[in-house]
Amino acid sequence: MMSFLKGFERPSKKQFIYLLIFRIINAYLLRTYYAADEYWQSTEIAHNDVFGYGYKSWEWTREAPLRSPLYVFIFSTMYNILKYTSLDFPILVAYLPKLIAATQAATFDYFLLKIVYVYFGQTHVLPAMILHLTNWYSLFAIPRLIFNVLEMTLFAITLYFYKLSISKNFKTFDYISRIVATINFIAKPTSIIPLTLIWPYRLFTMPGKIKDKIEYFFLNVFTVLVMIVSSLLVDVLYYKRFTWTVYNFFEFNFLEAGSSLYGTHHKFWYVTECIPYLLLGSVVFFAIGLVKYVSDQLNKRAGLDLIIFMIYFILVLSLSAHKEDRFLLPLWPLFMLFTCYGCVQLKSSRYLKYLLFISIISNIGLFAFMGIHHQRGAFSVVDSLRQQGDRVKSVYFFTECHQTPYYSFVHKNIYMDFPDCKPENRIKGSDSSKLFKYPQEFIKNIIESQNPSHIIILNHFTRDQNVAKILEKHRYQKIAEHGHAMFIDSPIGTINDVTMILMEKQDLQK
Repeated sequence: MMSFLKGFERPSKKQFIYLLIFRIINAYLLRTYYAADEYWQSTEIAHNDVFGYGYKSWEWTREAPLRSPLYVFIFSTMYNILKYTSLDFPILVAYLPKLIAATQAATFDYFLLKIVYVYFGQTHVLPAMILHLTNWYSLFAIPRLIFNVLEMTLFAITLYFYKLSISKNFKTFDYISRIVATINFIAKPTSIIPLTLIWPYRLFTMPGKIKDKIEYFFLNVFTVLVMIVSSLLVDVLYYKRFTWTVYNFFEFNFLEAGSSLYGTHHKFWYVTECIPYLLLGSVVFFAIGLVKYVSDQLNKRAGLDLIIFMIYFILVLSLSAHKEDRFLLPLWPLFMLFTCYGCVQLKSSRYLKYLLFISIISNIGLFAFMGIHHQRGAFSVVDSLRQQGDRVKSVYFFTECHQTPYYSFVHKNIYMDFPDCKPENRIKGSDSSKLFKYPQEFIKNIIESQNPSHIIILNHFTRDQNVAKILEKHRYQKIAEHGHAMFIDSPIGTINDVTMILMEKQDLQK
């Protein structure tokens, strides 16, 4: 076993295969819902583009769209292959994208280990792998379809070749780094945030003649111009009109503060709550690593570039009132660098094995809860809906908006609907809020106006006797019920012991 693990001290293609197998198992083991963007900004958009029916969320349909189509192209390619080979079976359409997620995760794992190797050497690679692959958030978030994972993966590749270009003094590595950074910018504009410091930092600290600095400056300018033109071209080709999602995104989220409609946190949330929550038991190693790294770099009269990059990125993200844990994913390589650095500093300490035990047990325990148990009903109930086949004519989801996968999991051209929560509706009170605040009136109006053949509804509503009478009057019968969560947040506060129920109109059973 030890000889197998030691093989990871110098990352190779063979190790990538092992990482890929691990992430495939990890991806298919995940049975819980995380962020709505995981499906509603990836496979749902691709499904609509390829199969000609589905749903595009407001970010894609507004006059000034916010999303670049580049990430969606990956899933569109997969769906096109299934479509033109007549292999677009609903089960494959629903679950084959997990292979993309697993491949993306394994690619990140591989380059993370390579980053650790080029920064700290092979003695740190194995601790980094163990701490990374036993971290609950790594297991929970990284093998998913959220575009933040692509941003993180491409940034890791960018950082790796950036470091090589300095240590090897080889321009080709710098060009590779810039090409990957450009792709990342097209897919996720926020990926440029760390580069707005990394490139100027390199410019002012690089050795050599003034001619070299001028050349590097104009190379940065040229790269940014290529980024802008490329992203603009992709947007115009996809949306078939002149629009630039980079500016639209900046305008909506920062100038108009539109993202604050989807939740806010205080300015220091990333530091005081988010990072400790993500690292959990290994936060001790992270803290020790930070302190020791600063001390060692100062003693060597070396730069503190990694620390500066991390602080800068967090400060920029903290300017927005809307904060989410997944927004820190691009910093994951730096988190793991400092975490493994702190772990290695304790290699001769008698407390190391206890700290490792606490770290691994706490992380695996939280992953078991978050990755397998919490919010698991979102997939199970839609699986049950898909299995009803041609019996399903129309569906309404009496849940908060975007709380389950949608057409990409049903793969059937039928009418489906859910409570609307577009930004303009959130200002005056979204349908989601109305559903939870006035469930009897809302459910009655939907059933009488839409008459869906099937509904998916939270047991929180069916516990209400008046709602139960409405469902009984309109002949809805429960055909499946799936445990969902011990608790969920809602517009009216926390709801406990939540299940998701699939109901069918009784007259369909004749």
